[in-house]
Amino acid sequence: MNMKTKEKVHMTNGELLHVSGSSYAWSGKYAVGVYLHEETKKAILFDSGPNNRTAEMLDLQINNQGYTIAAIIHTHGHILNTGGTSYFREYYPELQCYASHLSAPYIDYPGFLAPIIPISPTRKLDISELPESSDSASIITGTIPFRDGVFEINGIPLTIYTLPGHFPGMIGIETPDQVLYCADALFGTSTLSQQKLLFFTEPKEAMQSLEKLKSLQAKHYVLYHGGIYNDISKIIKENVARLEGAYNDVLTLIEQQWHTLESITQHIMSKYDLENKEKQYYLAYTITLSYVRLLLNEGKVSQKIKNGLLFYKSNT
Repeated sequence: MNMKTKEKVHMTNGELLHVSGSSYAWSGKYAVGVYLHEETKKAILFDSGPNNRTAEMLDLQINNQGYTIAAIIHTHGHILNTGGTSYFREYYPELQCYASHLSAPYIDYPGFLAPIIPISPTRKLDISELPESSDSASIITGTIPFRDGVFEINGIPLTIYTLPGHFPGMIGIETPDQVLYCADALFGTSTLSQQKLLFFTEPKEAMQSLEKLKSLQAKHYVLYHGGIYNDISKIIKENVARLEGAYNDVLTLIEQQWHTLESITQHIMSKYDLENKEKQYYLAYTITLSYVRLLLNEGKVSQKIKNGLLFYKSNT
C-alpha cells in the first residue's frame, strides 16, 4: 500500500515504450528502464529519472497498467539517474533500492561525488549536513557485487554487467527478454550530435566497457542517453572515436609545449566549442583531468613544477 494518496494528474510528456516481452523504456529525454512482472503485478525500475516530475509521470503510466513499483536498480550515482528515487520512496515504503557496492556510497551520500563530477571549487560541502549514521540516511537497501553475474529480484533473474568508465561502479542490466540497459556506458545519436566531448572519468575503462558491449549478444539495447536500439555497433564506433579523439587532442597539446591543466582545459573548450560558462568549464576540466591522468599512468607525460605552477610535459 502506498504511504500517501496520489492526486490524479494528466501528464503527456512521456510514455512507456514496449521493447520486448516484459521490458520497457521511458520515452522521455532519459530512458529509464522498466520491467513489468505480470504474475505479481510488480515493476522493477532501472534508474529513477532526473527528478520527481519524471518519477510521477513514470509512476502514473505504470499504475495505469495495473502495476506497482517494488524495486529500483540504480546503474550509478549521477543525479540524472537517481533524482526520482525520493518520490518513489515516499509513495512506496517497502521499496527496495539497489546499486553496486561501489556506487552505493555516492547515492547515500551525494557529497562524496565532488572528486568525480564537474564541480566548482567555490561550492562548499558542509559535512554537518551529512547524517551521523549511515543507517538513518541509507537509500540503498541492498548492494550488488561489482562483477558480471546473475542477480535475482523477486525471483526475476537479471544479468549484471560491469561497465566502468563513466562513473565508479556503474553497471548494465540485461533482462530475461535479452534487453540490455546500458546506463551511460555509451551515448546515442542525439547526444552525439549535440555534444562533441563525452563525459568519461576513466577513459581507459570506458573503452573496455565499449569493447564488452560489442561482444554481448542482446536482442535490444536501451541507452539512458539515447533510447532504444536493435544494433549498437555503429554507436559504439562513434563513442570510441570520440574517446580516441579527445585523448589525442590532449596528448598533442602537451607534445607541442608544456601546459598547465587550466591551459589544456582552455584549448579543449575552444576546440569543442564549449560556452564560457562555469558548468561547461568544470565539465571540460573534469574530462581533461581524466585524460591527463591516463597519460601520466601510461608514462607518456610527466609533471614539473615551475614558478609555483604545475606543468605537464611530453616524455617523447
